[in-house]
Amino acid sequence: MNDCTKIENNLIFFYYKELNKEKMEQINVHLLNCSKCEILYNQLANSLSVIDIEKNTDIDLLLTNKIIEQVLLVEKNKKGKNNSVVFKKLIQTTLTVAAISVGIFFGVFIGGFYESANIANSNFEQTEVFYFNDLEQEAFLSEIINNE
Repeated sequence: MNDCTKIENNLIFFYYKELNKEKMEQINVHLLNCSKCEILYNQLANSLSVIDIEKNTDIDLLLTNKIIEQVLLVEKNKKGKNNSVVFKKLIQTTLTVAAISVGIFFGVFIGGFYESANIANSNFEQTEVFYFNDLEQEAFLSEIINNE
């Protein structure tokens, strides 16, 4: 039985012919004499042959290339969309700031022009300065104060 355990441990190497000639002959003789090991080897050989066939199966490169192209296209579109969204927000913010700045500039310019035109055309000179809540400006309070 001990001999069968050693043979079983080397069956996969025997199948792939990775053992030296002496060991290969020893296992071959054992397989001819031991039906249990021969059955195990045949099962192993069938399983490994299926695996070998699957390894050698040609890959459908056309399908693979199409899938890779689609993945790359989706990634490219995502990057493009992210860049365009950032660019769109940047342009929108810049235009808003520019419009507000132009509005303020023209407002100050027109206000200054209007004020200087009014001052040049008026002969009015203010002699009195009234303060907020000045009693003379309050008609109701001035009547009460004058009546007392």
